[in-house]
Amino acid sequence: MGQESSGQQQMWSLVGELPRQLEASWQQGADGVQTRDVSAVKVVGMGGSAVAAELVGAVLDPARMSVSVLRDYALRHRPAPGTLLVFSSYSGNTEETLAAWEDAARYTPDCPRVIISSGGQLAKLAQAASVPCISLPPDLPPRASLGHGVGALCALLEAVGDPGLAEQVPATLQTLDSGNRRWGLDGQPAADSSLEQLAAALDGRLPVLYTGCALTHAVARRWRGQINENAKLLVTTAELPELDHNEVVGWGQDTLVRQQARVVALRDCGEVGRIALRFSATRQALGLSGDSWFERCTGPGPALARMMGLVQEGDVLSCLLARRAGVDPVPVKVIDGIKQQLARESS
Repeated sequence: MGQESSGQQQMWSLVGELPRQLEASWQQGADGVQTRDVSAVKVVGMGGSAVAAELVGAVLDPARMSVSVLRDYALRHRPAPGTLLVFSSYSGNTEETLAAWEDAARYTPDCPRVIISSGGQLAKLAQAASVPCISLPPDLPPRASLGHGVGALCALLEAVGDPGLAEQVPATLQTLDSGNRRWGLDGQPAADSSLEQLAAALDGRLPVLYTGCALTHAVARRWRGQINENAKLLVTTAELPELDHNEVVGWGQDTLVRQQARVVALRDCGEVGRIALRFSATRQALGLSGDSWFERCTGPGPALARMMGLVQEGDVLSCLLARRAGVDPVPVKVIDGIKQQLARESS
């Protein structure tokens, strides 16, 4: 690897801010939100905004509160009674989220709404409609604001219902602070080189993420997005037990796939026994050796802490892959180009 670029340094520093982001937005709370006794939350968002909601939703007890995510231009159907609509867009200018806002204002004006954003057009629309806004700090790459998004959503859910998150936040912050030291995000040499070794194994390969429970399914979507955007690398994901009913056959006898693909199994210490057996059986069926199959497992603690610790590992890995590839993780020119083309078509 060559000398680290300014963009690589910037993203590495932003990854290290994850615990402080989560802490700040959690402590900021959601005092302006008056809605109470919410049993279901539908979050409308794209990219990192949607992933933050998926992550939080994956650790909730659905008997206490459920979170669903909509990545689309319209609501499709009227939310059930007791549902809170949350429109989340870091920039406040996400095309799909703005369209869904207009759709909700037109067809479900009586459904309670909240926005989570750093500003933009969405914040202006919310202010005009007297809808509460949970503000995020501006001027970050949206994917580097995940801590703020997760912290704000946790605070919102605690304000409107009883999701059981308050008792998990302190342990989560401890896990992330420990991770900062473990992975060298605190400016000191890393105490653990296992992610460096994994980055070396994945360099120039096709990462295949396999997961086995709701918690790791959500984490895999974060890993995929971070590796896509930071390392400019294609990633594929699949979920057990479903992948054992189709994807395993897709490996077939294609030697190119076997040469390029590297499986990373994202495991949770709370996964059920049959899933653990399936991981073992799947690896055996595919005939993958130790240089083609890798595993990362959550540490101890409550679900939110386990999940965010594994999220942090994916963020670190994406930066290490960017370094190895010699790419700047900050710009996402393809995404910007698509947005510009759509803007021209709309004008």
